[in-house]
Amino acid sequence: MKKRLVSMVLILGMLIQFGGCSGMDLIGKEKLNERQKKILVENGLSADWKDLKYDQKESITAIEEMLEYLEKKYGKEFEYLGYDNGLSFGDDEDLIAVAVGDDPVYDGVSVWRDEEDKNKFHDDYATVMLKKKLRDESEPFLNELFCGADYMLYLNNFIKNDEGSGLKWGQVDIHVRASQMKNVDAKKAYEELWKYYEAKSEDLWGVFLYVVKDEKFDEEYQIGYPEFFGEGDTVEEFVEKSDVKE
Repeated sequence: MKKRLVSMVLILGMLIQFGGCSGMDLIGKEKLNERQKKILVENGLSADWKDLKYDQKESITAIEEMLEYLEKKYGKEFEYLGYDNGLSFGDDEDLIAVAVGDDPVYDGVSVWRDEEDKNKFHDDYATVMLKKKLRDESEPFLNELFCGADYMLYLNNFIKNDEGSGLKWGQVDIHVRASQMKNVDAKKAYEELWKYYEAKSEDLWGVFLYVVKDEKFDEEYQIGYPEFFGEGDTVEEFVEKSDVKE
């Protein structure tokens, strides 16, 4: 990967908020550990349990439960990135975390509660690791294809296949620095991208290649997540979706 993006605030567009998970039993959970205190302080809240509102107590308790679930399941240490109680926009409760040593932008893992048993959790870490594997495998191919040009690779909406051995149903977005593409035929490169990623997934939905002007590329490079391009932001665009239906 040409760039290990480190934007923590904007990662995955995650809304970091503290609100209640209605009905959570907080009896016996009055002591905060160091990780919980750190999360609270970083979000501008008190690290003293008695100073927290009930909904804040619910949230910091839920966050710790979800992190402990990940650590027990995978035998790794995980760090908090963001939490959404799901109440503001009618979504599901969701924690975003990252395993220590993984990339906090690309490798965020989502954790959510079982709809029927609220004491059970689910996660997408297996898919995260398959996407990480594909990114790592792609690096030599993309370096050669783009003659060493700076690029950013996003693998979107992929899920693991039924066997759990690979990815299916998703799209590939690649943004390349325009000034470094002078010796590259972008159209031919795009055709090679389709061939490469089609062989790597069961149902490739789309491939998007944007040759981005340097100023816009640098802006995206700094903030660490995909930008929407306006008129004049790109030199060339190659956008195509397959006929595959979900």
